[in-house]
Amino acid sequence: MRGQGTFEYILLLGGAVLITSLALFVLTTSQPGIDANKQCAVAARSAIECFKADGTFRGDATFQFNDKLTPCNCAAYESATATPSGSTQSPSQTPTATTATPTVSPVASTATPTATPTATPSATPTATPSATPEPTGTPMPTVTATPIPTTTATPTPTPTAKQYMIYDFAPTCDTCNNKRVLIVEVSAGQAKIVSKLDGVYADHVVPSGNGRLLLSRSAEKEIREIDSGGNTVWTYRKEFAKGPNWAEDLVPYTAQRLKNGNTFSGSFDGPYFDSRLLEIKPDGTIVNDVHGTSFEPKTAFRLPNGNALVVDKWQSVKEIAQGDIPGQAIVKYSITAGSLGLTQIIYAYPVGGNLFVYGSGKIVEMSNYQTDARAKTWEKQVGDIDHFFPVDENTLLVADRWGKAVYEMDRTGAKTWELRNSLDLGNYCSEAGIVNYPCRPLQIYPAGFTGYG
Repeated sequence: MRGQGTFEYILLLGGAVLITSLALFVLTTSQPGIDANKQCAVAARSAIECFKADGTFRGDATFQFNDKLTPCNCAAYESATATPSGSTQSPSQTPTATTATPTVSPVASTATPTATPTATPSATPTATPSATPEPTGTPMPTVTATPIPTTTATPTPTPTAKQYMIYDFAPTCDTCNNKRVLIVEVSAGQAKIVSKLDGVYADHVVPSGNGRLLLSRSAEKEIREIDSGGNTVWTYRKEFAKGPNWAEDLVPYTAQRLKNGNTFSGSFDGPYFDSRLLEIKPDGTIVNDVHGTSFEPKTAFRLPNGNALVVDKWQSVKEIAQGDIPGQAIVKYSITAGSLGLTQIIYAYPVGGNLFVYGSGKIVEMSNYQTDARAKTWEKQVGDIDHFFPVDENTLLVADRWGKAVYEMDRTGAKTWELRNSLDLGNYCSEAGIVNYPCRPLQIYPAGFTGYG
């Protein structure tokens, strides 16, 4: 009985071993619930094909598994090695599955190249997972790959040339009464004459845009506009009736082209000095006529507010507005020459809220000139010049008739450029001298200036 019991015990033990072996075989080959691809990946979890040279996981690579050269995807390997949420698989099953069939890795690493058409060139069959990846395995961008602009790559900008209109008296003899318009160009502090127009006669000349000029001609009793070639493109004359059989011609002193295309003029009509501030359409129609005897406009400019800034009889500066009655002139304020320490006022120009005035050899600046708080804030002795023009609060243009020069200066009197005729020191100018220099400059304006209104 004991021998029979022993024999039965041995049979039972052997059966158990056989059943366990079969279970292990089934687990590693066709375990229910796990597809073949996932089993393949689980079995080859250490396959180096699933890793890049720098040790990071390669999700899109494939490798071979078992004798049938079954392709396995590394993504399946990644998901298979992670423990699924809610899994009831015992911990002992994972090492059993990963260590089954230990010959898988050598087979995968020695597979023929044609069996793995998707293998990446970076795979190294003989390398081990513990091999140190080379730093050059993954190309890294460098700062030299993108060109960096340097300051030397941008060329130095060429100084912008500026142009100025000069009205010049150029007598070369006792009977030579030539007046001309010069265009002077200034670049990098160097000035030169770039064009000349002879035979221009007027009391006052000012640019009107597009290379044209407005001439106020009191002797001819007309306003004339000419182009750069001296051709007349527009003329205005007007008679104002003084009685049944009596009329007086308009006598213009200054003119200005407005932004709306009309022309503004400071004039008077005849010996009775009935002064007029006119706005005239291109067809000659008078849009506005402010007139009276309370002023005589030696110079007049339309201000942005619609009023006129007038130098009255060289004794004061007045702002003239139109009253409630059409044509009525209202004096808003008057700044006398005496209040500025001058004996006369020749020109006056506004810059922002300040006013620049020339007379008695001085240029004077006033702040708040349109209010009762006006005050003299600066003055500069410049001598007996014929004309000046403030470009801005720190830049003044000067036409020096007796010095035979035009120049630009700052508030300190320092000149930023100058064009002076040093060849002709007498009363007249030589033919050679007036080629490159002014003779007796009477007026100067920026070539692009057309007024304020």
